[in-house]
Formats: sequence, structure tokens, C-alpha cells
Amino acid sequence: MLIRHRGHTLHDGVAPRLSSTPGVLQRAAPRIGEHTREILSEALDLSEAEIDEFAEAGVFM
Repeated sequence: MLIRHRGHTLHDGVAPRLSSTPGVLQRAAPRIGEHTREILSEALDLSEAEIDEFAEAGVFM
């Protein structure tokens, strides 16, 4: 299976082969840092201003 995500990445597909409920790869894995703001906001209850401060300080990209 070929998944497009910043170029092409070759995947073997879904490992278990189940006839009644076959698995599918619908999208590529998240990019590094893709969910950082969401996690900081929801899991750590940080405000947008606090998250912006961390980003400006280079804590994350």
C-alpha cells in the first residue's frame, strides 16, 4: 500500500489479515509535533498564550 505524505512511503499494509473485518490504512502517521498544541491545551490545560510563550522560547517547534 502506498500512502502519500510528503512524498511516498511504502507500507506493508495491515499485519493481521481478517476476512470479516479487514483493516485499512487510511492516513499516514502524524508528523512530529503535529498535535503538540492540542495536547498542551487539553491534557495540561495550558492557555494559548502559555503555549505561544513555550513556542517562542523554542521549547517545541
